[in-house]
Amino acid sequence: MAVCGVSPNRLVWMGLLFLFGLLELVFSQLADSLTLLLDSFHSLWVLLDLAMPVLAECLARRPVPSAHTFAWERLVAVGCLVADVLLLSLCCSVSVAAVSRLLSPHPFHRPTLPIAAGAGGIVVNLGLHLWLRSIGGGWSSSPSLGSGQDLRDSPGEHPRPKDKSADSTRWENDPAAARDTADRGAQGKRILSCLVGVGQSVLSSVLALAVGFLHSFPAAPAGSWHKDCLPYLDPGLSLLTALALVIGVAPRLKVSVLLLLECVPEQVDLRRLTERLAAVSGVVAVHELHVWRLSSRRVLASAHVQCRSLVGFARVSGDLRRVFDSEGIHSATVQPEFISPAGIGSKVCQLACGPQCAKKLCCEWPKGA
Repeated sequence: MAVCGVSPNRLVWMGLLFLFGLLELVFSQLADSLTLLLDSFHSLWVLLDLAMPVLAECLARRPVPSAHTFAWERLVAVGCLVADVLLLSLCCSVSVAAVSRLLSPHPFHRPTLPIAAGAGGIVVNLGLHLWLRSIGGGWSSSPSLGSGQDLRDSPGEHPRPKDKSADSTRWENDPAAARDTADRGAQGKRILSCLVGVGQSVLSSVLALAVGFLHSFPAAPAGSWHKDCLPYLDPGLSLLTALALVIGVAPRLKVSVLLLLECVPEQVDLRRLTERLAAVSGVVAVHELHVWRLSSRRVLASAHVQCRSLVGFARVSGDLRRVFDSEGIHSATVQPEFISPAGIGSKVCQLACGPQCAKKLCCEWPKGA
């Protein structure tokens, strides 16, 4: 039975990850393996990623506090940020311990534990990755914050750039060829993305398994290169694992930070959007245009639009809405500003609120009003 409307499969995977991560943590302490310790941290990171949508769904069923005007829209983004920062801090602490281990190496203990945990980690992470792919997600339940899926999937009215090349002409004359080429390119990208995701999900487990296997070989004679290199193997591979985890999580951390800073999404050209809004018939000027992501699925915008009269704004409001929709922005707030015919271009408001709020106006308050 689903809990808070969440799939039971997700809850099963969360429980399995919790138990397996705890087991890896215990095994890493018994074997004194930094590589296996990082693998347990990776399992914790994936568990937090899976748990945030569950928490958001449960909170969505409860009354929303009045202070949360956007409810829990950004809870998953905040959870991703916390999980990423936690993983980065743990990678840094393990890296410091690995450097210390390299300077004063000591023997490895119980190599069978990393072998068992590494093999189990490959199975668990690979199964989880394939399950998430089957439901159309990455490590989190929502699309990547920077994927731009919401914008690319929305119907657009963007003019196609002119290309005089022979390939462009052939595609215009043969739309089927263009679709086939686009489908092949998209399929290749999906396959590459899947392979990269599989590699990232099982890398730490594979390295922990390799450390255990290399330490389980029969004892080499003293003075051989194999005997001398073994103490440096675990800390060296743990540094490699930490570097791989940092490289994998850094882009997602950047996207989370940009979202929380309310930056303009990469898929939106703010200058082009301003020009398209200003080109709408009946619009005199556009200013104070802001575009930002509220969450991975929702893009908001606000703008001040100068028109000649209230009747003129009522006529152009539908055109403005269609421009925003064509850019993938389906929640836009437009504040009209009406100017008198004599004041067109001088930014003098027709509706002034009085001296008490003159300093807060975005346009000049007429003197003597």
